[in-house]
Amino acid sequence: VCGVLNSYGRDVGRGLEAYCVAFGPDRIVMSGSVSRFLSLFLEAITSQFARTRGFEQKVTVVQGTLEEFGGAIGATVLAGL
Repeated sequence: VCGVLNSYGRDVGRGLEAYCVAFGPDRIVMSGSVSRFLSLFLEAITSQFARTRGFEQKVTVVQGTLEEFGGAIGATVLAGL
């Protein structure tokens, strides 16, 4: 299981690197159902950032507080309900 989570974290880290190049955020908030398990693969994400020049310790990845309800709440806000 640990190997799977490390692999997943590295893959997420690669995707977030592309996001960072495009938008340059200081912080990334992981939300949705996966946020409950962020502590299990956060180290793999940050180690992926450390491997890519220019991303060392510049982006903070944090857990969202809405967990799996974040998407539903965001959709409701956008719909103006």
